[in-house]
Amino acid sequence: MNSALLLDSVGGPRSGRERQDAGMDEMGLQIQVAKLSSDVEHIKTDVADVKIELRRLDNKIEAVDNKLGALDARMHKMDKDLNEKIATLTVSMNEQFGAMNAAMNEQFGAMNAAMNERFGAVIASMNERFGTMNERFGAMTASMNEQFGAVHATMNERFGSVNERFASMKLWVLGLYVGQAASLLLIMAKGFKWL
Repeated sequence: MNSALLLDSVGGPRSGRERQDAGMDEMGLQIQVAKLSSDVEHIKTDVADVKIELRRLDNKIEAVDNKLGALDARMHKMDKDLNEKIATLTVSMNEQFGAMNAAMNEQFGAMNAAMNERFGAVIASMNERFGTMNERFGAMTASMNEQFGAVHATMNERFGSVNERFASMKLWVLGLYVGQAASLLLIMAKGFKWL
């Protein structure tokens, strides 16, 4: 519906200027519609180009997907082969280490027996030597005990005589002190004319 006619019927009679503006608006609207239809045509061609590019990309993605599938299959086969080789290597190494362990245990057992025998001989020899040394130290200890006993008896006799001398000296010194005290008292009594 024409917008100019609609305005004429709703708003009442219009002036010439308003009608002229309405005509220009109608022309501007037609220009805009023509411009929009031109833009829509450009959009349609752009969408068609995008569709074509998407088809090309789809083909390329499918080719890459096929290559990745083949690569995945090869990797799976390599993984399986590698696991088999590792399992074989593990069994082989376990057998070799088991044999080496048995041989080393046998050698260490022989060495241990030989060392025990040698140490047994050394210990027996040491025990024999220490036994003779114990006898010697026992004889020396007995001799030293006799000598110290004789020295102890002699010292006891001498200290006994010294003790007797000190006892007699104690009496003599006590008498001397009493004599000194008496003579001092006598001197004091004469000095103070108590006597």
